Amino acid sequence: MPRKLSSEAYRYIILALCHFGGRAGFSDIRSFLGKHGVGFSPQHLNAALSLLRRRGIISRVDKGVYILERVAPICLVSSSFDKFSYVGALGRREHREISEPEIAIWLLKKAGFELVEKVVITTEDGRKNWADREIIFGNIGISFVSDLSLEELKNIELMRRRVEEIVYDLSDRTIPIIDCTSLNKVYTIAAYQVATTKHLPLIYIYEDTKELVWLQSVDELRKRINSLLLSLLSKSDYSNRDI
Repeated sequence: MPRKLSSEAYRYIILALCHFGGRAGFSDIRSFLGKHGVGFSPQHLNAALSLLRRRGIISRVDKGVYILERVAPICLVSSSFDKFSYVGALGRREHREISEPEIAIWLLKKAGFELVEKVVITTEDGRKNWADREIIFGNIGISFVSDLSLEELKNIELMRRRVEEIVYDLSDRTIPIIDCTSLNKVYTIAAYQVATTKHLPLIYIYEDTKELVWLQSVDELRKRINSLLLSLLSKSDYSNRDI
């Protein structure tokens, strides 16, 4: 790491990439840095980008074009990054007319979150319970993962792995907001574990009152990730697995 570049300077490179949606050209990054009063010569910026590549934080995908390996949770540091996704679950219908994921997505939209992807996990039986809502689900843009097994429904570790797989896929392009409301207690615990270990937003919905509760809010996480990122960038052996 060039001695004259502080961890704050490296943070601004990451902020620049987040500002441009996780992908930016060399000139765009340098322009962003200049607007924020962070002076980089082309030589120093090249050296800084090379270091971030070696650490697995970014990749070069074309000549002078860089991407973040994963935007979540790192792009929570940027208030201009707006690519959020939703991860929830669908249980049996029982007395409900409207599913809990529908309520959650509506409340998140009302709170100002435009969700670019929406993934809901359930069982084949759970999906059949809501067959008459398929058109509504399609209009909302929900993608279903409908092959949860009986073993996963009973085992927290297995359920956690399933939620992690979905979150990992979404995290390279969005910041997943995890909803721990539905399905069963095993899912709730697994969703909570994934959100807390991966530093991701976590919500719970009071179904009767249609109230959204942030168990881990975006603002809270933004402060945490910013502090963690500055700490990691000051080290010589950090990697993208540290956040």
